[in-house]
Amino acid sequence: MKRYAILLVLLALLGGGGFAAWTYGMPIYEKMQAEKAEQPEPEPEPLLVSLDPLLIPVIENNRVTYHLTLAISLEVADLDSDEKLRESLPRVIDAFNTELHGLMSLRFVREGGVELPLVKQRLLVAGERELGPGVITDVVITAVDRVRGQRETQS
Repeated sequence: MKRYAILLVLLALLGGGGFAAWTYGMPIYEKMQAEKAEQPEPEPEPLLVSLDPLLIPVIENNRVTYHLTLAISLEVADLDSDEKLRESLPRVIDAFNTELHGLMSLRFVREGGVELPLVKQRLLVAGERELGPGVITDVVITAVDRVRGQRETQS
């Protein structure tokens, strides 16, 4: 009889513990799940695609005054964008060269130095024209070098 009494007390304690856990633990569990659902998932890190340095000759009065070398990396959003960029990389580089030649023909850019925000914006627009919107998310200019061009010819 003693065994049955101990078993009955253990079952009562177990039942009471289960009831308390269900009553008081369930709201805490639901609150934890709601907080977990509210936290935004971290965005995947963008991918950087490094390009070979772009060499732009700056021409004034029918002669090359200096060469501008830009080291550029392109930031893409995901792997699909990366694949699309790599497939049409020659077209993108050609569009960048065309855009940079056009920029360097402007007097205020030549005299004021390379305006990096303007260059970045124009390269983004050129990339968007070639690949469509949202493929290239940012243009990172890592280095700019300016080397004198042709020497003055002595007459």
